[in-house]
Amino acid sequence: MANQHIGSTDFEPDHHRGYEFGDYVLDLDRCALLKAGQDTGLPRESVHVLALLVEHEGVPVSKEDIKAHFRGAVPVGSEDISDWVSQARRVLDDEDSKVLRTLPGGRYIFERSVHPLEELAIAPRLDKRNYMEHYAMVLIALIVLMFLGLKLLDSPGDADGAVPGTTEERGR
Repeated sequence: MANQHIGSTDFEPDHHRGYEFGDYVLDLDRCALLKAGQDTGLPRESVHVLALLVEHEGVPVSKEDIKAHFRGAVPVGSEDISDWVSQARRVLDDEDSKVLRTLPGGRYIFERSVHPLEELAIAPRLDKRNYMEHYAMVLIALIVLMFLGLKLLDSPGDADGAVPGTTEERGR
């Protein structure tokens, strides 16, 4: 793929679940960039741009190609693309632009060895709604357990400790 330009007619991304390069995993299912298994917090648009560049490792990708990727989803200008690439560079510790290079003519190229991943060995992420549902269920379970514990501690009995219905009470 090296030394060719992506034209708008042949700009179809690969269909892998993610990509690994160096210490990073680009998780396409989550739309996240991970380092050592932790989400780097790279914004979604920057992840999309990085994904396009990673999917075409070693091949120049123009700003027009990137704009075409976002067509209809969000309005995209050249400054937006530059900002998203800058954000990706910061997260990748690529201040000297050796991994994400800018080429003449408003093009970018990803220059690091990439390994496509068919499956990711990463635990599924709980989105905020699922997290809140999980938290609510745990909270309800704790309340029920506390209630049952208090009921057991507060069970009826007389002063000498006899509990109604036991053999001690029946013997009286």
